[in-house]
Amino acid sequence: MGTEYHQQVPIVYGLGNFLFDTGRNKPIGGRLGLIARLVFNKQGKFSLELLPVMADNNTGCIDLLDVELLQYFDNFYRTISDPLRCMKEIESLWNTFCASQAPHLAKESLKAILAMIPSSLLELIMHRDKSSMKESYYIKGANILRGLMVCENHQDVIGRILGLIRMHR
Repeated sequence: MGTEYHQQVPIVYGLGNFLFDTGRNKPIGGRLGLIARLVFNKQGKFSLELLPVMADNNTGCIDLLDVELLQYFDNFYRTISDPLRCMKEIESLWNTFCASQAPHLAKESLKAILAMIPSSLLELIMHRDKSSMKESYYIKGANILRGLMVCENHQDVIGRILGLIRMHR
């Protein structure tokens, strides 16, 4: 997710993102990550060392990158870190990301809302008995909607999407 410095203090984004297992056959960019090592001296000064790692596609175990992947990683990391130097670029990329999430979030929200519709109303809307649908689908839907409502990150994305819609972008 990139690295930037603010008032000579490093901000390393996305540490630990590789811990979220989203299944096998993830693209290489989705398996790359960093371990940040901060070393402090007696005067309170520090040095930052970034250790590039990659999750194994089958096991999810983390290993330091092989020499042949280091060049790929350096290019990849530079590509995602460089925009962090310009606030307008950050704003533009954030808007683009949020807009790209709108269809997925709308679909997940609708699925979750359907889970809370009373059975009698659902029968009228969908012309089928709610009991014929898997109960786990509704539990998952309710959990998704709850996550969208309480997670600050989701709230930020949804808020930005709604703001973009209001501005007709």
